[in-house]
Amino acid sequence: MTGQEKGNGRVNIRALARELKVSAMTLYRVLNNAPTVRQATRERVVEALNRHGFYALRQNRKIRITFDFSDNCFQHHYGALLMQRLSARDYTCSVTDHRQHYEGFLDAAAESDILVFFSQPTPEILTEARRINPELFTICLYTRCGADITITADNTLGGEMAAEYLHRMGHSHVAVLLALSHPSRMERYQSFYARMKLLNPFCRIDPMEEQPRQGISGTILNYLRQTGTLPTCLFFPAGGFAQLFFEEVSEQHPEIFEQYSIMSFDRPCDFWPQPKEIREFDRIEFKADDLLDWTEYYIINRPMLKNRTPIHTSIGTTLKVVGSVRKLNSDETAEMTDNQ
Repeated sequence: MTGQEKGNGRVNIRALARELKVSAMTLYRVLNNAPTVRQATRERVVEALNRHGFYALRQNRKIRITFDFSDNCFQHHYGALLMQRLSARDYTCSVTDHRQHYEGFLDAAAESDILVFFSQPTPEILTEARRINPELFTICLYTRCGADITITADNTLGGEMAAEYLHRMGHSHVAVLLALSHPSRMERYQSFYARMKLLNPFCRIDPMEEQPRQGISGTILNYLRQTGTLPTCLFFPAGGFAQLFFEEVSEQHPEIFEQYSIMSFDRPCDFWPQPKEIREFDRIEFKADDLLDWTEYYIINRPMLKNRTPIHTSIGTTLKVVGSVRKLNSDETAEMTDNQ
């Protein structure tokens, strides 16, 4: 880039150098993360570049990206797609799993420019990765954490939308399948619970925490056998579990899908591996491809921030109705409930 060229934020390098009373070469050194620039000068330049919208960190060598996965098939599928896209752009990609090979994960983090979590990093994992590589740029998908960039579906809005829809359909007793160890599902549940209670303080929300030895279907069936008053709707904050419940229970207990309304979250096309028969339910959904697009954007246009403040991007959610939630009341009844 010559002095007259402009960056992705439309910055004239020479004009900005005159404004800051530094040389154009100093600006280039900051852009290339050269260690020879005094910290105070670096901060002034980065702040000015941010103000003018130039935030991409450009390097001449290949950028090294480590992708950290868990055993989630959905995340593996979309992570592989993103790796293909970035490899085509001449990035160097490698794969780790910090839960299975911790030392290998740390070795990869030490040698990488960017670490993308398709897993759920703990604060300790992030702290250790940054300790061994202070310049490491971290991105986490699907769950909020302390990474530099987090990109998730708008789980709060999605939970609220599910609550508003079920309330509108007349449901005041809902059982929800929980996964306490999964932050995104808990975000959805917490916002769902709060909005339901706001819409109808007398509603009943029964949490069903999955029991490892019973599995999802066993947990739900035991709840239905043991609860005194049966709910009118089952809500699955992760859609793949609604599909799994259908596959495991529909043949032996087909009456469940006639007796109960079922609400889900996530698109059926995002279930991996794809089931032979997809059963669609009313659901809150988002476009998983948007997660990849934003991740690729932040990798290519890495933010240069004076202070390391996390950035969060939320992917919009929508309501998809296919008829699995029955209407229990008239619109007038719902309006009366709202006014109580």
